[in-house]
Amino acid sequence: MKKVIRWLSLPLAAVAIAAPLASLHSVYNHYAGKVLELAEVLESRVARARSRGSGATYDLYVRYRWAGRPVENNVRVTSFRSIHRRDHVRLLIDPRTGDAEDDLRSESWIMVGWGALAATFFVLVGFVAMGRALRCKK
Repeated sequence: MKKVIRWLSLPLAAVAIAAPLASLHSVYNHYAGKVLELAEVLESRVARARSRGSGATYDLYVRYRWAGRPVENNVRVTSFRSIHRRDHVRLLIDPRTGDAEDDLRSESWIMVGWGALAATFFVLVGFVAMGRALRCKK
């Protein structure tokens, strides 16, 4: 069983880091060509509260500039801080349509960090520690 755990830990480590990296790549491809713009919050409503300390999802009514004119739009934003009226948020604007959306790149990087932590665990505990246990057993 120790040999199976040892050799399964490497593929698990690869999946633990490859999946979040693939997701990060997909997020960056989705945002390609979009422009980061600062928007003023005109109205804010909590759409979904998460567990304590992990932020919330907000339905916002915002104003930003697009093509030299002010645009008001509804957008859903996930944030780790409270968002109130007159705050400013960074949104990605599609230059062709003027539509705004939340920038999820930072959350994707957090997931890459968690994947790297899991991969490190699989390598250190699954591969290295089981290898030592197998050598000591002989």
